[in-house]
Amino acid sequence: MKIVITHDVDSVQRPLTHVLKRHDRFSYTDLMRHLLGFDNLYDNIDIIMDLEEKYGIKSTWFFPVFLFPLDSIEDKINNLDKGHWEIALHAIVEPR
Repeated sequence: MKIVITHDVDSVQRPLTHVLKRHDRFSYTDLMRHLLGFDNLYDNIDIIMDLEEKYGIKSTWFFPVFLFPLDSIEDKINNLDKGHWEIALHAIVEPR
């Protein structure tokens, strides 16, 4: 049996108002680390890469082309490419 793991990267940064509105998604410690600027709760790419490396997993990462500027995470995308993860286009369909 084969298992496929994928990640849809919809955002890597959210405004403080969003984080506070969704505070129930996070532990108190994680929320405080985010509010104090130590962590970004919406950028987990490096954490996931490290975890997958530890277990010998290579997933597929889907990135959108217009939800946020990709150049803001160009180094992370390059690291994924160098590490032989699969990188693909995250299609977004707008309702009519």
